[in-house]
Amino acid sequence: MRGKISQILIVFVVSISANFFLPRLIPGDPITAALLSRTSTGQVVTDIDKVIAIYKTKYGLDQPLLVQFKNYLVDLATLNLGTSLADPPQTVISKIWDSLPWTFGLLFVATIVAFSVGSLLGAAHGWGKAKRLTSPLMTVLTLFSSIPGFLLGFLIVALFSQKLGLLPAAGGHSPTLRFGWTSTAVLDILKHGVAPALCIVLSTAGFWAIQMRSMTLTVKQEDFVKFAEAKGLSESRIFFKYGVRNALLPQITNLGLALSSIISGSVLIESFFSYPGLGGLLRLAIFQQDYFVVQGIVVMLIVSVTVVLLVIELINPLLDPTIRANS
Repeated sequence: MRGKISQILIVFVVSISANFFLPRLIPGDPITAALLSRTSTGQVVTDIDKVIAIYKTKYGLDQPLLVQFKNYLVDLATLNLGTSLADPPQTVISKIWDSLPWTFGLLFVATIVAFSVGSLLGAAHGWGKAKRLTSPLMTVLTLFSSIPGFLLGFLIVALFSQKLGLLPAAGGHSPTLRFGWTSTAVLDILKHGVAPALCIVLSTAGFWAIQMRSMTLTVKQEDFVKFAEAKGLSESRIFFKYGVRNALLPQITNLGLALSSIISGSVLIESFFSYPGLGGLLRLAIFQQDYFVVQGIVVMLIVSVTVVLLVIELINPLLDPTIRANS
């Protein structure tokens, strides 16, 4: 256990360091690129060389690389991710904080729903007791999983927004919405989240179902399952306690990795539906060459993956006694 945790921490340190050094291997610097991109869009920046020098001094980019790296680590420890180059003086933390609830509310919930539906369906199909019901559902979910996310988004918008008029086609809320814990505001936000959530569930539930079916077929042949059947235990108890529980272990690890990477995986979905989450913020920051915002979101992704891996290492021994015995 200690060895695995040490490996995770080493990966964390290497990833954090790579997040600092790799962008600096690109010719040029983010300050010059950001200011030049403003001039290319018609904005007037007088005495641009002087402005570039001021910004480099302000953000420490005129100092030696090792000094910058030290400052970078200190800033991370104090949660100081810098100021947005595209929207000064707004800080990176504030921009991430404004977008985080949208991404968490949409992608976290949708991923959990897809995982639950897909895993339960895959386990039932692999167990083989209700194939007349599960086979058509498996076929439908597998078909949806093979459709690219953007095309599935087009189909959802065309059917539920344009043809039936049931769901908004884009956005996270109505333009005139007044935020607050009122039924009107909550229902409006939930209504705008249904289409992108449905897109995520339909495109990923089949993946969870196929994986769970394979694991269930393997577990079904194990001796402890046959022994439980020989003891005369009920079918439902054997299915949930011996089948689902053991087949679910690899799924839990994959779920953790999926949840930790929802930020990077949300770019396409949030961009298509113009959803105001971290994926949309990352896309906009890349487009605007907002260097510090991109770096801040990547740091957050690294931290989330590391935390989830640590949690998985702590949870797996509780789910599987053999892991606890061998650790």
